Amino acid sequence: TGNFSPPDFGITMLGNSHGFDKSGTTTGFIIWIYGTGVAVDPPPHCDAYLIMNGVSPRLVTSVILTHCHADHDAGTFQKVLKERRVTLYTTKTVYQHFIRKYSAVSGLNADFLNRLLDFKQVNIAEPTFLHGAVFEFFYSLHALPCIGFKVTCGGKTMSYSADTFNDPDGLDMLEKRGIISEARKQSLLNFPWECDVVLHECGVPPIHTPASTLQKLPEAVKNNLYAVHIADGAAEEAGLRKAVAGFENTIVIHNNTRPNDLAIQTLLLCAQADIFRDADINQCIHLLQMSSRHRYRCGYEFNGTMGGVFFIISEGVLRVERDNKEPIILKLGDYFGEISAMNGGMEHMRLTAITNVEIIDINKFAFNQFLQSCPEAHQRLLTLESMR
Repeated sequence: TGNFSPPDFGITMLGNSHGFDKSGTTTGFIIWIYGTGVAVDPPPHCDAYLIMNGVSPRLVTSVILTHCHADHDAGTFQKVLKERRVTLYTTKTVYQHFIRKYSAVSGLNADFLNRLLDFKQVNIAEPTFLHGAVFEFFYSLHALPCIGFKVTCGGKTMSYSADTFNDPDGLDMLEKRGIISEARKQSLLNFPWECDVVLHECGVPPIHTPASTLQKLPEAVKNNLYAVHIADGAAEEAGLRKAVAGFENTIVIHNNTRPNDLAIQTLLLCAQADIFRDADINQCIHLLQMSSRHRYRCGYEFNGTMGGVFFIISEGVLRVERDNKEPIILKLGDYFGEISAMNGGMEHMRLTAITNVEIIDINKFAFNQFLQSCPEAHQRLLTLESMR
């Protein structure tokens, strides 16, 4: 672990099965957009899984919640309670359901739960701009309100059905019985099958899509199709390609780096550090101008006196050993040295590149210039120093 570098646009499955599969993990995944992750219905212990694979949870603080069945929302609730503050993207209907449900389940006041996260409302059929990609949300057909979406990034696309009944014959029957309207049926039939990558659920109708529907799709569509929300044995029996969980199985949709991506990545990594959360636009420009990048090959070692530098890991895994302190492992998105950069302190340490490593660093002069322009960050560091 530790060698994972997020694609400019891609998907890492965290789980690919359903809530009744004792051998599988519930369906959830990360959409990577220019180095930043958006978690979709993350399974429980998502952040622990990220850390285990050398990825800092700081890179994944946006969450899309499709609906409020426990196999899709339990991990989101855990993330809200236990991890860093998250920004939750969903419709107002799904969000209100989520808050009411977990207020009742946990006994926590709804107003308190609202304060634990940042809710960003998405609207059906209106574009939502997120991390350099465009999301278009639509309602699926499930036992309760549920949303799917299409994502466009760098000229490539992916779509996700979420839990839905998407069978043309079945939808015709529902329309004839007056359960859904003609317009509703057409909106469901207009699922974006044409995308470069299609994640579509599969399960037991009438609240899931039968395997036969996916089997009947044109070959051109099936070439881009990955089945999810289905047990391994059922997918194999149906002859469906299943999206495989694991960072090593990440689906890379494109790696078309843009001219300004290096600057954007630097700002995104800085934004995940609490120190810079109050920075305004002018201070962000200064951060870009003051920072520098350095690369080190796997096995590189530094053993000596060091200090007065703040750095963020932008790639790879670095081991840091200091006198009389436990060694620490820094991974993508982790940062180190903020106190010594502030006070200029020096100490003996040993740095070892466990993999190829890239570091963004800001020296003490530049760092203190930033602190002078941002009193809130300065005060936070002074408080942290007094606690150590």
